Amino acid sequence: MKKSISFAIALLLILAFAVLAVACDGVTVQTDPKTGEITVTPAENTPPSQNGNEQTPSGEQGGNEQTPSGEQGGEQTQGDPSGEDPQGEPEGNEGEPAYVPTVTSVAALISRYPEQAKAFGDKLAKAILDEYEIEDPLYCGYSFGEADENAQISGMTVSVATKTDATTRKYGTYGASFDPVYLDAIAGATCTLSNTKSTLRNEQTYDATEKQNDAEFLANLYDQDDFSYVAYENETFEDAITIGELLSSYSDTVNANLATHYDNALKGVFGRRYSTFKNYVTNYQWDLWEVNDNNEIQSSHLTLLLENGVDATLFVLNVNFDTPVNINTLKDSNISNVSASYTQEYSFSYNNSIQGTRSELVNAILDKAITDGFDYQNAEIMFKENSASTDANLGTVRSFTVVVKNDNGIKQVNFSISSANTDESLINNINKGKFKVNDYLNSVDYSNNLLPEYDLADVAEKN
Repeated sequence: MKKSISFAIALLLILAFAVLAVACDGVTVQTDPKTGEITVTPAENTPPSQNGNEQTPSGEQGGNEQTPSGEQGGEQTQGDPSGEDPQGEPEGNEGEPAYVPTVTSVAALISRYPEQAKAFGDKLAKAILDEYEIEDPLYCGYSFGEADENAQISGMTVSVATKTDATTRKYGTYGASFDPVYLDAIAGATCTLSNTKSTLRNEQTYDATEKQNDAEFLANLYDQDDFSYVAYENETFEDAITIGELLSSYSDTVNANLATHYDNALKGVFGRRYSTFKNYVTNYQWDLWEVNDNNEIQSSHLTLLLENGVDATLFVLNVNFDTPVNINTLKDSNISNVSASYTQEYSFSYNNSIQGTRSELVNAILDKAITDGFDYQNAEIMFKENSASTDANLGTVRSFTVVVKNDNGIKQVNFSISSANTDESLINNINKGKFKVNDYLNSVDYSNNLLPEYDLADVAEKN
C-alpha cells in the first residue's frame, strides 16, 4: 500500500515537470521535464535591432547577443516604441523576421505620443527662429508632413507671426526638410535631425486692429497647426483715437515716441554742426501735418528755436516718413523703426537782445504789410533791421524783416520805409504811404495738428 502511494506521488511530480507550452504576450515558455530548465522563445515579426548594444525595457544594458525582438534579456510590448534609433534602414540579424513599425502614421504619433512629437517639433521650430533671427515671435506653430510607406517623415511646415509695429502683423510659413526619420524613433525620443534645410514659402501682413474680431481669419492662421512652439494670445485693441484726442491727452507720449526722429532730423540737417547746435535748442514743436482717411500721417514739421547768447535762429525742418504712420502707433510705441528723410524748409536768424524794444514800429509795419487776416496780435514776433539801400521810387530806404509765428504757421515780411532818423519819423513815413512791402518770403503753413511747444529749459528745471 505504501509503495502504491509513493508511486502515485512520483507520477504526479513527473507530470508536474512535463513539457508545458504557453503563449503569452508574444512569447512561448517551455520547461524541460527532466532538468526543470525554463527557456523563452520570442514571437516572430518584431522590429530588429538597429545598433549592437541594446537596452532592456528597464533601461539597463544587456549583452551583445540579441533576441529576435530587437532587445536583450526582455520582451517588447506591441505598440510601444522600441527605444532604438530607427533612422536609416533597419537591419535585423540573419534569419530574423522583417521590421514591422509600431507607429505608422502621423495621426497615431500625435495621438499616442504627443509629448515626444512636440519635443521633436519644438527643436526644429526653434532652429527656424534662430536661422531667420526672429526674436519674440507673436506665434510659432508647426505641422508634420505625411509619413511615407516606411513610416518615416522628412519635412514639416513652420508658421511664424511677428509684430512689425504696434498694429501691423507679419505672418510667414517656412518649409523645413531633413533626412527621413522613423515615427517610432520620434515616439521613442531617440532620433536626431540631420541635413535640415528651410525656405520661406509665403508671407502676408495684416492690421491687427482690423482683424481682432475676425475669428475665421485668426483661426485659419493660428488654429491649423499640429502643435505650437509659441502659443498665440488673442489681441485686443482700444478703439482708434482721433487726432484731437492724441494731441490733447498724449502729447508727452508722442514727443517721446518721436525722439529718434527729432535727433535724426538735427543730424541730417546740421551735419557736423549737430553736436554744437543740439545744445543750443531751447524749445521745439511738432506739427503732425495732415491725417489721411486711414488715420495716418506721412510727414511732419519740426520747428526749433536755437539760442546762443544774443544770437538766435528759428528753424523749420521737414520730416517725411517713408511709410505712413498710424496715429495709434504714435500713441502706443516708439516709431524709430520707421525710416524717414529730413530737410530744412525755413530759417531766420536775429539778435535776441533787441526783441520787444521797437514794438510800435514793428506793429506799424505789420498793420500795413499783413492784410490777409493772419493773426499777429496773438503771436510771437521777431525782427531785424537790414542794411540801408536805395529804391527807385522811395530813394534811400531803411529795410526791416519781421517774422510772425502763430498756430497757423510762420509769415515773414520784408518791408522798406523811406529813410528817417527815428522810429517816430519812420512811422510817420509809413502813415504817409512812403513804404514798400517787398513780399512774403519763405512763409510756412502749419496744419491744425500742432503738439504743444516743448520747452527744454522747463524740462531741465523739473529734472
